[in-house]
Amino acid sequence: LKRGSGHALCTAGVGSTRGGPLPLPALGGLPDSFSPSQADSMAALAVERNITGGGEMPDWFACDLSSCRVLQDVSAEIVTTCRSLGAQLQGACGKAREQLPSTEADAEACLSFLAAFGVLSSALIYVAGDLESTVTQPLQKTIATLSEESNGRLKHWQMVRFRFSELQERYGRSRQRSLEARDKLAHSTSGGSLFNFKGSKSTTKAAASEQHAAMCDLAKCEEELLRSEASLRELEDESRKRLQQLEQEKRALLTRALAKGAGSLRRLLPLADKVPPPEEIVALPPPDEWQGVLPR
Repeated sequence: LKRGSGHALCTAGVGSTRGGPLPLPALGGLPDSFSPSQADSMAALAVERNITGGGEMPDWFACDLSSCRVLQDVSAEIVTTCRSLGAQLQGACGKAREQLPSTEADAEACLSFLAAFGVLSSALIYVAGDLESTVTQPLQKTIATLSEESNGRLKHWQMVRFRFSELQERYGRSRQRSLEARDKLAHSTSGGSLFNFKGSKSTTKAAASEQHAAMCDLAKCEEELLRSEASLRELEDESRKRLQQLEQEKRALLTRALAKGAGSLRRLLPLADKVPPPEEIVALPPPDEWQGVLPR
């Protein structure tokens, strides 16, 4: 039996019996039996269709998102911490400015001190914004895209794989029926006698019709199985390529995001230049040595 030869099965030659050729004009014709090699080749078809043994999920469906999830979580935590610290510094410095007396002699130095930490609070808030836009949000989007793509393709693959398994089982049942019909036809052609030629002829014709129907059903199952196999292989190849592409894009994005996220700390570098330099510490004269009460 050749692949894709389903129609040929239904138009095979007329079978021969012990009493001579038996014409089947309505059904075409069939050989009186099929050789063991033909039956074995048909039986091997279900085994050959084992795309992913046992219906197990292929390894490449599982996207590795552990690094992205960890860095997305820690970057979100850093963003929250920087914003919280910046807001606390701004609140503390603002409250201190309100409480400072304006007539104090060192009021200018106090305001300069508070202004320095006010600049720090603004820089921390800017760092949080940069980190969120360059690391947290891109990683979050990448995780969502990969998860959605992988889960969607996995569900589609499971549906196609389930259909393929159903066709394998159907092919096995159809093959079993065809073998039983073959044995029945062989038995009917060998059990006739001259005294019961009319009954033997009728029985053989019915058996041949039954085998013809069984083989047509088997051919139809084979064609459907071949189409299902091609669809499953195409889906697997396409999904593998797509997920590999997304994996490469994920790695490139992760590298860029981490570099940009670390670069956001450069906002803190100019702070030292904006802070006014401290005044020189005036060296106080050493205290007079202690004089004893006794004259020298």
